[in-house]
Amino acid sequence: MIFAHGPAGFLTAWTLQKSLSPALVGRKRWWLLMTGFVAGIFPDIDLFFYYFVDASGSHRQFITHTPVFYLVIFTVIVIGLWLFKRRSWLIWPGVFLFGVMSHLLTDAILAQVMFFYPFTDNFYGLSDLAMVGFSEKLFFINFLVEGVFCFFFFYVLIWELTKTVKQRWIFTGVLGIVFLSGVTMLTYIDLHTYHTNFGFYYNDLDADGIPNFEDRDIDGDGELNIDDLDSDGDGESNPFEITTHAEGFVGVLYDPTNGGMAQIPARLGLVTNEDIVRRLYTLVGINLRDEFSVDYSLNASGYELTPQDSQFDRSKHNLQTWIEHRGLLETGEELKVGRYQLGDVLFFQSGYVAVTTSFDNKGQAMVLDVQKHRPALERYVTDVEQDEGSVVARGKLLSAAPLFEKQD
Repeated sequence: MIFAHGPAGFLTAWTLQKSLSPALVGRKRWWLLMTGFVAGIFPDIDLFFYYFVDASGSHRQFITHTPVFYLVIFTVIVIGLWLFKRRSWLIWPGVFLFGVMSHLLTDAILAQVMFFYPFTDNFYGLSDLAMVGFSEKLFFINFLVEGVFCFFFFYVLIWELTKTVKQRWIFTGVLGIVFLSGVTMLTYIDLHTYHTNFGFYYNDLDADGIPNFEDRDIDGDGELNIDDLDSDGDGESNPFEITTHAEGFVGVLYDPTNGGMAQIPARLGLVTNEDIVRRLYTLVGINLRDEFSVDYSLNASGYELTPQDSQFDRSKHNLQTWIEHRGLLETGEELKVGRYQLGDVLFFQSGYVAVTTSFDNKGQAMVLDVQKHRPALERYVTDVEQDEGSVVARGKLLSAAPLFEKQD
């Protein structure tokens, strides 16, 4: 959830104060509502650390995104207030606790949270439900819930702050139109974004205590993901999955901020040319940030950003540097005599990057072409070269072993 944490905390506080006696709430009513609003946002305070200090992990791994952190603080404050006979103040930590819990619960709709830390580092959320097609619907469900929270947040404000019935109904009518317009826009965006399976991203496939997004050997077969023909152990080869996931990106809209605005459009499922390689390989089971970071620790030469930077694994320059360090970058004569394979990362004269995703029946290579002026689509390499110049380097990341599919 991105936009509705504050409104969710506000509505939680509003519901709580409705259940309390007017004498207890008194003149503190609006302050309590604002406390709920701030509490609803508060766990995301760790984003400041993530974006300005260290973005090498997920901000949902920080203790500020665990229930135990707030339960401990709440308990200490309650004991203190009880000992100092300030029992009338207990309402404040109570409202704050419920507000932050609303944040963690709503985070678990689309993403996942370490609800049972410190007993386990495992993440949990709705994406754990193994219902057919359910994970694909979570994007729509999540942002519909966001819309509902925002609707009732403004609805309460309208009915609390307006002075006449006529004003209330006018503003409520406008709010209803805005809400329906938002649902219409959400339906359109839902059809033109890529839906990441957060269950796979946060889970621990081989039960080794390392979440998939940090595990360099997801399936626990002793072979690193980048060297494994089938990284996630599902019986489908990495090249085959590259082709499958690339089809899902066809028609996806370009991120107009190009990865900006705290990557909110990217989190909504929009794509950029800088990001498409990373996203495709993550879906296969290969986390490029982890691979870059390990290589950086061994040989930092050539990298323009550090692992602590949120753009570290989104940099085309870093991508090319990493491939070159692995000895998998073809240029010059190697490029001329070599052949295209599924999963190849192509670097064009203009600085454009693409991934080889399929071949036609004549063996002509096609790439997933992500451009600012239109939705993503598959195009022949030769056609892309007319727009972006010739291919100047080719990264051979995946094994050339033949494709295989899972057998029943």
